[in-house]
Amino acid sequence: MSHAASRYVKHLVKAPDGSRITPTEKAVLSQLADDHNEVLGVAWPSMKDLARRSCLSDRRCRKVIARLELSE
Repeated sequence: MSHAASRYVKHLVKAPDGSRITPTEKAVLSQLADDHNEVLGVAWPSMKDLARRSCLSDRRCRKVIARLELSE
């Protein structure tokens, strides 16, 4: 777990493009922050685990990830 990533997500209310972060997006980002390796700078959870821990279906989680990638 990366404390820096967790702090970033905790205070996040807007995406880099200025759009509002939804509660679902924040839940997924929070789980990604828990998996973030600060030394390597990556988070590679399986989609199945990420969806389960975010309380989403696999399909919904994939859609959220796709939307988050667009707002970079």
